[in-house]
Amino acid sequence: MIKKKNKLSINKDGFRKDLDDYFSRYMFTNKKQISPFIVVDKTNIYCLKHTYDLVTLQKDITIFHTWPGKYRSDVFVWTIGEMYEWIEKQPDIDFYYDRLRGMIW
Repeated sequence: MIKKKNKLSINKDGFRKDLDDYFSRYMFTNKKQISPFIVVDKTNIYCLKHTYDLVTLQKDITIFHTWPGKYRSDVFVWTIGEMYEWIEKQPDIDFYYDRLRGMIW
């Protein structure tokens, strides 16, 4: 008997992917986020509440996260690899890595 592996298919249409403002002005500003990170890991979906929990995840894992606003909320979708790429481009790279590790709050 052949076992079929279940793999989630993720349709990212309709979610925001413009990450510069999201990362710089929202995600790295709070230790505990108002809305949880929804983590999609192959066949599992779970939530994380702290930014520093993301450091243990693999680069190909997809994250959904809401940036709540006054009149509407936007849901962003990105991978851990995209987050690291964004951090590497920042002039204050150590600050963002320290925040990700939970060393600065």
